[in-house]
Amino acid sequence: MAILALDASAAFDCLSFDVILNSMKILGVGPKMLKWTENFLAGAKQFVDIMGQRSETYNSSVGVGQGRKISPDFFNIGSLSASFWSKLSDSILYADDGNNVISADSFEECNSKLQKVATELALWFDMVGLTMNIKKSEVIGFGFDPNPILINGETIYPSKSIKFLGLTIQQNLKWSLHVDNLCNKLRASAGRIRFEG
Repeated sequence: MAILALDASAAFDCLSFDVILNSMKILGVGPKMLKWTENFLAGAKQFVDIMGQRSETYNSSVGVGQGRKISPDFFNIGSLSASFWSKLSDSILYADDGNNVISADSFEECNSKLQKVATELALWFDMVGLTMNIKKSEVIGFGFDPNPILINGETIYPSKSIKFLGLTIQQNLKWSLHVDNLCNKLRASAGRIRFEG
Protein backbone atom coordinates (compact mmCIF):
# COMPACT_ATOMS: atom_id res chain seq x y z
CA MET A 1 0.00 0.00 0.00
CA ALA A 2 1.13 3.56 -0.67
CA ILE A 3 -0.10 7.13 -0.28
CA LEU A 4 0.33 9.79 -2.94
CA ALA A 5 -0.18 13.36 -1.72
CA LEU A 6 -0.22 15.89 -4.57
CA ASP A 7 -0.06 19.59 -3.72
CA ALA A 8 -1.43 22.53 -5.71
CA SER A 9 0.28 25.92 -5.78
CA ALA A 10 -1.96 28.71 -4.44
CA ALA A 11 -4.93 26.35 -4.73
CA PHE A 12 -7.43 28.59 -2.93
CA ASP A 13 -6.45 31.50 -5.18
CA CYS A 14 -6.66 29.62 -8.48
CA LEU A 15 -9.76 27.41 -8.37
CA SER A 16 -12.21 28.54 -11.05
CA PHE A 17 -15.71 29.73 -10.12
CA ASP A 18 -17.04 27.74 -13.09
CA VAL A 19 -15.59 24.52 -11.65
CA ILE A 20 -17.27 25.21 -8.30
CA LEU A 21 -20.65 26.15 -9.82
CA ASN A 22 -20.68 23.24 -12.29
CA SER A 23 -19.75 20.82 -9.49
CA MET A 24 -22.66 22.18 -7.45
CA LYS A 25 -25.03 21.65 -10.39
CA ILE A 26 -23.84 18.05 -10.79
CA LEU A 27 -24.38 17.50 -7.06
CA GLY A 28 -27.99 18.69 -7.46
CA VAL A 29 -27.73 21.96 -5.55
CA GLY A 30 -30.91 24.01 -5.96
CA PRO A 31 -31.21 27.21 -8.02
CA LYS A 32 -31.36 29.57 -5.03
CA MET A 33 -28.11 28.26 -3.55
CA LEU A 34 -26.47 28.31 -6.98
CA LYS A 35 -27.51 31.94 -7.50
CA TRP A 36 -26.36 32.90 -3.98
CA THR A 37 -22.99 31.21 -4.54
CA GLU A 38 -22.57 32.86 -7.94
CA ASN A 39 -23.34 36.28 -6.42
CA PHE A 40 -21.06 35.62 -3.45
CA LEU A 41 -18.12 34.56 -5.60
CA ALA A 42 -18.58 37.21 -8.30
CA GLY A 43 -19.07 39.96 -5.72
CA ALA A 44 -15.86 39.21 -3.84
CA LYS A 45 -13.26 41.94 -4.21
CA GLN A 46 -9.56 41.11 -4.11
CA PHE A 47 -6.42 43.13 -3.61
CA VAL A 48 -2.70 42.67 -3.16
CA ASP A 49 -0.99 43.94 0.00
CA ILE A 50 2.81 44.15 0.03
CA MET A 51 4.28 45.52 3.25
CA GLY A 52 1.28 47.79 3.86
CA GLN A 53 1.01 49.01 0.26
CA ARG A 54 -2.39 47.93 -1.00
CA SER A 55 -3.37 47.67 -4.66
CA GLU A 56 -6.72 48.76 -6.01
CA THR A 57 -9.48 46.17 -5.59
CA TYR A 58 -10.43 44.00 -8.54
CA ASN A 59 -12.81 41.17 -9.42
CA SER A 60 -11.64 37.79 -10.66
CA SER A 61 -13.24 34.62 -12.02
CA VAL A 62 -10.95 32.42 -9.93
CA GLY A 63 -10.07 32.06 -6.25
CA VAL A 64 -12.21 31.32 -3.22
CA GLY A 65 -10.01 33.34 -0.88
CA GLN A 66 -7.51 32.07 1.64
CA GLY A 67 -8.79 32.25 5.21
CA ARG A 68 -12.44 32.96 4.50
CA LYS A 69 -14.79 30.81 6.56
CA ILE A 70 -16.57 29.30 3.57
CA SER A 71 -13.44 28.81 1.43
CA PRO A 72 -12.70 25.19 2.50
CA ASP A 73 -16.30 24.23 1.66
CA PHE A 74 -16.10 25.81 -1.80
CA PHE A 75 -12.73 24.17 -2.39
CA ASN A 76 -14.13 20.79 -1.27
CA ILE A 77 -16.97 21.16 -3.77
CA GLY A 78 -14.69 22.33 -6.58
CA SER A 79 -12.17 19.55 -6.05
CA LEU A 80 -14.70 16.76 -5.49
CA SER A 81 -14.25 15.47 -9.04
CA ALA A 82 -10.61 14.62 -8.19
CA SER A 83 -11.97 11.82 -5.98
CA PHE A 84 -13.54 10.12 -8.97
CA TRP A 85 -10.84 10.92 -11.52
CA SER A 86 -8.81 7.77 -10.94
CA LYS A 87 -10.39 4.38 -10.37
CA LEU A 88 -7.05 3.03 -9.15
CA SER A 89 -7.05 4.89 -5.82
CA ASP A 90 -9.21 5.91 -2.90
CA SER A 91 -9.15 9.61 -2.07
CA ILE A 92 -9.08 11.34 1.30
CA LEU A 93 -9.61 15.06 0.72
CA TYR A 94 -10.09 18.12 2.88
CA ALA A 95 -9.86 21.50 1.18
CA ASP A 96 -6.47 21.69 -0.54
CA ASP A 97 -5.01 18.75 1.41
CA GLY A 98 -5.53 15.36 -0.15
CA ASN A 99 -4.15 11.85 -0.22
CA ASN A 100 -4.71 9.07 -2.68
CA VAL A 101 -4.40 5.59 -1.20
CA ILE A 102 -3.17 2.95 -3.63
CA SER A 103 -3.12 -0.76 -2.85
CA ALA A 104 -2.01 -3.77 -4.86
CA ASP A 105 -1.02 -7.42 -4.56
CA SER A 106 2.64 -6.80 -5.38
CA PHE A 107 5.23 -4.02 -5.12
CA GLU A 108 5.50 -3.86 -8.91
CA GLU A 109 1.74 -3.47 -9.32
CA CYS A 110 1.63 -0.80 -6.60
CA ASN A 111 4.46 1.15 -8.28
CA SER A 112 2.66 0.92 -11.63
CA LYS A 113 -0.62 2.12 -10.10
CA LEU A 114 1.15 4.98 -8.28
CA GLN A 115 2.57 6.30 -11.55
CA LYS A 116 -0.78 5.92 -13.36
CA VAL A 117 -2.70 7.73 -10.58
CA ALA A 118 -0.13 10.55 -10.57
CA THR A 119 -0.43 10.92 -14.35
CA GLU A 120 -4.25 10.88 -14.21
CA LEU A 121 -4.38 13.45 -11.43
CA ALA A 122 -1.87 15.68 -13.22
CA LEU A 123 -4.41 15.81 -16.06
CA TRP A 124 -7.19 16.70 -13.57
CA PHE A 125 -5.06 19.52 -12.09
CA ASP A 126 -4.47 20.86 -15.59
CA MET A 127 -8.15 20.61 -16.61
CA VAL A 128 -9.41 22.55 -13.56
CA GLY A 129 -6.71 25.22 -13.88
CA LEU A 130 -4.57 24.30 -10.88
CA THR A 131 -0.78 24.12 -10.95
CA MET A 132 0.78 21.12 -9.25
CA ASN A 133 3.54 21.89 -6.76
CA ILE A 134 5.89 18.92 -7.17
CA LYS A 135 8.28 20.18 -4.46
CA LYS A 136 5.51 19.89 -1.82
CA SER A 137 3.99 16.69 -3.21
CA GLU A 138 4.84 13.42 -1.45
CA VAL A 139 4.70 9.66 -1.82
CA ILE A 140 5.14 7.08 0.92
CA GLY A 141 4.99 3.29 0.87
CA PHE A 142 4.03 0.91 3.63
CA GLY A 143 5.92 -2.37 3.63
CA PHE A 144 8.07 -1.28 0.67
CA ASP A 145 9.94 1.71 -0.77
CA PRO A 146 8.04 2.99 -3.81
CA ASN A 147 9.77 4.10 -6.99
CA PRO A 148 10.08 7.84 -7.61
CA ILE A 149 7.06 9.30 -9.42
CA LEU A 150 7.61 11.26 -12.64
CA ILE A 151 5.11 14.02 -13.51
CA ASN A 152 5.62 16.50 -16.36
CA GLY A 153 9.39 15.98 -16.27
CA GLU A 154 9.65 16.48 -12.49
CA THR A 155 10.25 13.79 -9.88
CA ILE A 156 8.56 13.09 -6.54
CA TYR A 157 10.93 11.04 -4.39
CA PRO A 158 9.52 8.70 -1.73
CA SER A 159 9.55 9.84 1.90
CA LYS A 160 9.79 7.94 5.18
CA SER A 161 7.08 10.22 6.63
CA ILE A 162 4.48 12.69 5.37
CA LYS A 163 2.20 15.23 7.00
CA PHE A 164 -1.56 15.24 6.51
CA LEU A 165 -3.78 17.73 8.36
CA GLY A 166 -1.08 18.20 11.01
CA LEU A 167 -0.55 14.47 11.59
CA THR A 168 2.83 12.93 10.81
CA ILE A 169 2.32 9.57 9.11
CA GLN A 170 5.42 7.36 9.28
CA GLN A 171 6.34 4.56 6.91
CA ASN A 172 6.79 2.20 9.87
CA LEU A 173 3.32 3.23 11.22
CA LYS A 174 4.79 4.41 14.53
CA TRP A 175 3.97 7.68 16.31
CA SER A 176 7.49 8.72 17.34
CA LEU A 177 7.91 11.66 14.91
CA HIS A 178 4.44 13.02 15.64
CA VAL A 179 5.02 12.77 19.41
CA ASP A 180 8.47 14.43 19.06
CA ASN A 181 6.95 17.31 17.04
CA LEU A 182 4.18 17.75 19.60
CA CYS A 183 6.67 17.71 22.50
CA ASN A 184 8.83 20.33 20.74
CA LYS A 185 5.79 22.58 20.29
CA LEU A 186 4.86 22.17 23.96
CA ARG A 187 8.44 22.97 25.05
CA ALA A 188 8.48 26.08 22.84
CA SER A 189 5.12 27.24 24.24
CA ALA A 190 6.26 26.61 27.82
CA GLY A 191 9.47 28.56 27.10
CA ARG A 192 7.45 31.52 25.79
CA ILE A 193 5.19 31.43 28.86
CA ARG A 194 8.24 31.42 31.17
CA PHE A 195 9.89 34.25 29.21
CA GLU A 196 6.77 36.42 29.13
CA GLY A 197 5.57 35.50 32.65
